[in-house]
Amino acid sequence: MRFFPYLLALALLPVSGHADGTEQLLPEKDELTAVDPLTHVDHFLPPEIAGDIESGRIWTGHLAPPGIFDARFIGPVRDEGDGTCRRATYWFLLEEIPGQGTRIAKRRPAKDLVAPRAATSGGQCIAETGMVPRNDRYPDRQLYGLRTIAEIVESAKTGAVARDQVECRTDDGACRDALAILAAFDLQVLISLDVRSLVKDCGPEEGRTRLCTMRPIGDGDPFILEARLPDRDSAQTWKLEWEARDGEPLALSMLRTTII
Repeated sequence: MRFFPYLLALALLPVSGHADGTEQLLPEKDELTAVDPLTHVDHFLPPEIAGDIESGRIWTGHLAPPGIFDARFIGPVRDEGDGTCRRATYWFLLEEIPGQGTRIAKRRPAKDLVAPRAATSGGQCIAETGMVPRNDRYPDRQLYGLRTIAEIVESAKTGAVARDQVECRTDDGACRDALAILAAFDLQVLISLDVRSLVKDCGPEEGRTRLCTMRPIGDGDPFILEARLPDRDSAQTWKLEWEARDGEPLALSMLRTTII
């Protein structure tokens, strides 16, 4: 079942091609991965975008079927003028055709990465945290969460966070130094910052099933913020979760876990 998204993409999406209808092929996978990904960026993106691309990566995704791999290209950091730094990412699903080359099997929609602009950035948009995939539904709340996690980590460094404000769970006793762990987080490697509603709306039961959806977050409603960061000493990930509710003190949950 893990292969299904890849196979569906290959079955339903058109391939790239020339104006005369013939398919454009890139070199085979070994050749593609042996050179700088920007060598072939013009094949993936139009000139007005390709000329600004700063970095790229071509690799085989986790549990991808044989012959299927990915390419990603990242644009420059831009100042949005609202206290936000933004950069665009472009993701492609590739299929190797043995003895012929590589085809672009899917062009995913461009995705923005965002971060709060640092107060000391001067004329450049220097991000205060690592840049994370933009939450298109709740961008303002996500930006609030990014600024809040930066304040939490800084407060832990100065001793302004009390131990009883932090619930910490690991399987090796590391939580004895929970505040030290919190203070040592490098937010420049932040993986994600998610926004979730606190309320579910559930329909009637149908047999043994009942469909529930998260209620949209309204003005003034509390909501959950969840940040994820890599653990420095293992392949595990830290999940930091807290509730944004007016007038309530911080209550932070920290969990180190293996996420596949």
